[in-house]
Amino acid sequence: MSYKSETLLVLVSAPGDVPEDHLRLVQRVINRWNVHYGRTYGITVVPLGWTEHAVAAFGDRPQALINTQLTEIADMGIALFRDRLGSDTGVAPSGTVEEIQVLVDAGKPVAILRDDSPRPPTRNQDGIAQMGKLHDYFQTEAYPKALIRGHTTELELSQHVDAFINREALQFQERIRAASQPRTADGRPMIRLQAFAVGERGTVVPRIETVVRRVKDPCSATRTIAKTQRVVVVANQTGWEVRNVRFRFEVSDGEVFDADAAYPTVPIMTADSEFRFDVNLSRATTDLAQCVVTWDDNDGEHTSEITVQA
Repeated sequence: MSYKSETLLVLVSAPGDVPEDHLRLVQRVINRWNVHYGRTYGITVVPLGWTEHAVAAFGDRPQALINTQLTEIADMGIALFRDRLGSDTGVAPSGTVEEIQVLVDAGKPVAILRDDSPRPPTRNQDGIAQMGKLHDYFQTEAYPKALIRGHTTELELSQHVDAFINREALQFQERIRAASQPRTADGRPMIRLQAFAVGERGTVVPRIETVVRRVKDPCSATRTIAKTQRVVVVANQTGWEVRNVRFRFEVSDGEVFDADAAYPTVPIMTADSEFRFDVNLSRATTDLAQCVVTWDDNDGEHTSEITVQA
């Protein structure tokens, strides 16, 4: 189903020693975020990289041309480092460093992520010199001005990228909301009161769905098998945007509905949007529970309850 969406462009930058797998992982995380959260936030995040999106041009430094084509139009940046700082551009010690500075000078957010995974020490002179330059840049420029996040696994890298995208998407939503809020003649925000007729208010409604997914067959290296999975779907049927959506399942003493039972708060749900969470049911769990959903909007906090059966 189609939906209206704003677009955020994120420049993904890295020196040449960062593995291609890490760059592809960042793109997969962004694509996954678009699928799971894009409709909820009303935002689509598009990754940019010079190898895929820069076009041939003439008349300036190569990095300056990349800046014109990509860096200056990006809304935010993700910079990945491993052991090398990169090649001097004539203006900055590397292309990635120059791109970071262009974004920062324009007031745009940048996440700097460093690969701290164990690996054999570098023995060639160029590699040792590059590590020294990277160390100096981090000590004199990056650490005093930025919160650098390290990662030793692909899972940690995925979590850092996901957290950064979530934070910037939420702040982008807040800027849109602030810009659209009416103001007094002296520029102060006007408080808008929202009135509702009796019976007019909709609710945030949960339900349980059964989905069939193809997963890898543990007994075969090539085959997949169909697996039935329960998911809880939280639907915003209020007719407007809601915030801080949280929910829980209540069961009788001694019973468990979901073996995991760790549900995050949904920061924002646009009108008519849905959020999905996997439910882990086993033989030891009950299939009947009371689901309590709580959310906020301009009229305060609200709660709805419904009995769900898996």
